[in-house]
Formats: sequence, C-alpha cells, structure tokens
Amino acid sequence: GEPFSVTLNVEPPVGVADLGPDIGLSVFPNPTDDGVRLIWNAAERSATAILYSATGREVRRFNDLGSGDFLPLRLPGGMYQLVLGVAEGLYARRIIVR
Repeated sequence: GEPFSVTLNVEPPVGVADLGPDIGLSVFPNPTDDGVRLIWNAAERSATAILYSATGREVRRFNDLGSGDFLPLRLPGGMYQLVLGVAEGLYARRIIVR
C-alpha cells in the first residue's frame, strides 16, 4: 500500500478540570513578567508543556521538562493557558503575563 500520514490537532482545554489524578501541579510566579517555574509530583519525570494564547493559538512548546524547570515566557502581556502533559494525564493552568 501507499504510505500515509496522520495529523492530530489538539485544542487547548479551556475551563475544564484536570484530566488525570492530582499531581500537585504548581505554576509560579503567577502573574509573571518573564516566565514560570513548574513543580509537580508524578511518577513520570518527563513532560511536555504547551502554552496557548487567549485565542487558542499555540505560542510556545517545551519538551522534556522536569519538575522544577523554569519556562521563559517573553511574551506580550495577557492571559495564556498552559497545558502540561505527563503520563498520568493533562493539566491546565491559566497564566497571566504582565
């Protein structure tokens, strides 16, 4: 057969609860001027974080994150949605950039 490709478009969860067990996710400082630190407790030590604008557009992606990592967010002021993906599930937090 012919080779084919599949594209998955994942929309940011807006106003939904976390999709997974509680991992104690903390995002700080929030509001922020230049970035945030992520702390979580989960068996999975590697995560991906995607930051979405208020309109749902992906503005940043961070791969291979560990708990305690700092994410630089030199972005225009506004509200953003951070979605953290670990093996346990997806976790969303609103971030305000000043």
